Amino acid sequence: IHSHLFLPGLLIALRRVFDRSFVWVHTVHYLGYEGQRFAPFKRWLDTHFIFPSADRLVAVGQSCGDWLRESPKLRGKVVIIRNQGLNEVTSVLLSRPAAPGPLVLGAVAMLRPEKGLDDLLNALHLLRSSGHDTTLLIAGEGPERARLEERIRALGLSDRVQLLGYVTDMPAFFARIHLLVTPS
Repeated sequence: IHSHLFLPGLLIALRRVFDRSFVWVHTVHYLGYEGQRFAPFKRWLDTHFIFPSADRLVAVGQSCGDWLRESPKLRGKVVIIRNQGLNEVTSVLLSRPAAPGPLVLGAVAMLRPEKGLDDLLNALHLLRSSGHDTTLLIAGEGPERARLEERIRALGLSDRVQLLGYVTDMPAFFARIHLLVTPS
């Protein structure tokens, strides 16, 4: 079983109490629950119940892996995968000469805070401010939609960003973009 969100992790950890017949890999790509209700309680459950119950913890990024490895009971379970930082992607794009026609960026994510879409919008604003003709298509739906729409308006990107909602034809989505960005 693979999981990466709090509620599925909690439910699988509860099942683990009675059934250890399956292998469980839990991906961790966040260091907190900023702005969420019951954040301290969720963090406590993660570190004392959910994470220790998993067979493997896949940490997305070095900082996440280092944080998990601070706990002796988790240290042997952590595998770190490199996550190309959004700043690195932005730097590469800024160093390239502007190409004719818009560069179409794409993101696929549930519209949630830990997905880093605010950072992606800030990067797009930086690219646009630097003269790059860049647009962004975001496939996905979620509880942050209204807040992201407001952020898009505040950055003056309404004509450059499309929140597409739930997309069923992903091959067609990928055919429309030049670069897939995963800001989480």
